[in-house]
Amino acid sequence: MGAHLGILLTLLLASGCTTAGPFVTSISSDGRGNLVIEKSMVEFNSFTGAVSNKNSTTTTLRFFDLAAIERATPMQTAPQQPVQAPVWTGQR
Repeated sequence: MGAHLGILLTLLLASGCTTAGPFVTSISSDGRGNLVIEKSMVEFNSFTGAVSNKNSTTTTLRFFDLAAIERATPMQTAPQQPVQAPVWTGQR
C-alpha cells in the first residue's frame, strides 16, 4: 500500500505544472528608437496558482531612417569610367 501511495504522490506532483510558449512577455523601448522584445516560456503551477516565466530570451529590433541614409549618400548621376588595372608583363 505504501508503494502505491508513493507512486500516486509522484504522479500528482509531476502533473502540477503546465508549461506553454514561448510567448512575448514584454515589449519596450531602449530609449534610442529601437524595440526590446522579451519572449519566455510561461509556467502555471496548479497547486500554488502561481504563474512564472522561465527560459527568457531578449531580442532588440533596430530601426533605421532610410531617408537619412539616402541623404547622407547621394546617388551618382553619371556612371564612373572603369579603372584600368595595371597588367604585369614580367619585365621591370
